[in-house]
Amino acid sequence: MIQKDVRGKTLEVYYFLTSHPDTEFGVREIQRELNYSSPSVASYHLSRLYNFHLVEKNENGRYFVKKKDPLVLGELADHIRVAEWSIPTLVVYVFFGVFAILIAIAFFVVKMPNESWFVFVLFYNLIFIFWVIRDVMRYYKKIEQ
Repeated sequence: MIQKDVRGKTLEVYYFLTSHPDTEFGVREIQRELNYSSPSVASYHLSRLYNFHLVEKNENGRYFVKKKDPLVLGELADHIRVAEWSIPTLVVYVFFGVFAILIAIAFFVVKMPNESWFVFVLFYNLIFIFWVIRDVMRYYKKIEQ
C-alpha cells in the first residue's frame, strides 16, 4: 500500500525529511525548502506521510521523520544509500558493467600471463551477472503484484 501511494511530491518531502533526520520542520519551512507554490501543498504531502505513519508531528505542529531509512519505500527500494546520497542501482550496474568490460578487454588484449587474473575476471563477471538477474527478478515480481 505505501509503496504505491508514496511517490511524486510526497516522496520528495519524505526524502527531504530523511536527509535531515534530527531536524523538525514546519509546513512553511518545507514549502520554502522545496519551492512549493503554497504552504497547503506542503501540508497535504506532510499529512499523507503522517497518515502512512512515516513522519510524526510534535505538539507545535512541526514534522520529523519516524522511520529514518527511505529504502523502506518501493520507490527507493531500487536505490543504494551511500552517505547522504541515494544512488539508483542502474547507475551502479552501468559502473560495474563498464568496469567488467574494461577488465575483460585488458585481460585479452594484454594477455596477462597470470591465471589468477582470469579467475578474478570470471568471478567478478559472474557476481555482476547474478546481481543483475536477482534485481530483474525482483522487478518482475513487483510488477506482478
